[in-house]
Amino acid sequence: AVQIYEDLLLKHKNNKKLRARLLTLIDAVRPNIGNKQPSWRDHHQQLVDMYIAGQFPPLIEKLRELTKSHPEAFELWNMLGMALEGSHSISDATSAFQKAATLCPGNADVLLNFASNLSKVGDTETLREVLLALPEADSQKRSTFNSAGVLLYQHNAMQEAEIAFRKALDLDPD
Repeated sequence: AVQIYEDLLLKHKNNKKLRARLLTLIDAVRPNIGNKQPSWRDHHQQLVDMYIAGQFPPLIEKLRELTKSHPEAFELWNMLGMALEGSHSISDATSAFQKAATLCPGNADVLLNFASNLSKVGDTETLREVLLALPEADSQKRSTFNSAGVLLYQHNAMQEAEIAFRKALDLDPD
């Protein structure tokens, strides 16, 4: 749930209701801090705020530190990829997105971020593989397959684009 709110907040940066709901959710699921080692999630709001403010160099530095101490956290690798893209380090972002996709291969948001990055670097073959791996169970939103279809279409993968668009329509024919 935190990931969903985080993704929505990144897309709707000025939505105060989303931000408030995310903070409420984080407070509700935050474990007893005294009994647990610090989590990277303790920095979550700071990371989101830095991203929204476009503070990419310090954000990248912070995310690199956090990925060293929490290498299994696919969310951090995904955020690192987004921050690297924000700072126009597109090829460096590829590695971060690839790591996130390796750690959580069934996450549609990670796969779409990775695919978008591959589109920017011109790796059409890997782009097709990533988009065709979109899990249907995790992608119950029409927009996921619609985005995949657009990326495939832009890279002249017409048959794959048609499949993605048909899945989008199957999920929500309106």
